[in-house]
Amino acid sequence: MSPGESRRPQAPRVVVAAWSLVLAAAGLEIFWALALTASEGLRHAGWAVLGIAIAIASLIMLTRALRILPLGTAYTVWVGLGAVGVAAAGALVLDEPLTWPRAACLALIIGGVVGLARTDTPRKPRQQTAVRIEGGGGGG
Repeated sequence: MSPGESRRPQAPRVVVAAWSLVLAAAGLEIFWALALTASEGLRHAGWAVLGIAIAIASLIMLTRALRILPLGTAYTVWVGLGAVGVAAAGALVLDEPLTWPRAACLALIIGGVVGLARTDTPRKPRQQTAVRIEGGGGGG
């Protein structure tokens, strides 16, 4: 092995890009949750529209990542990191309590998310398949 080589195989750029999308989408979950909270049950339309727009952007990013990453892993990472981020934002921004048992549970979620992400392998992009419907119509 030459001095410049790494011992661990490098992830293909497309996989790194897909995981970057999942992480960004999870980050957006924090902001749409805060915006929807600020809307006070959709009474403040501006916050509601902002929250919904951010949620749509988050879902678009996740959907793009699912072209490469397995659904079960990518979705779980997205939800898990988003949930931990929202809980942290609630404590930091909204003064919600963060007790040690709650923090321990959030740490367990992070551990599970990291474990899933490290043990899964990317899938090959699906080929577009056309559905052919053969009719039983009464032609002559």
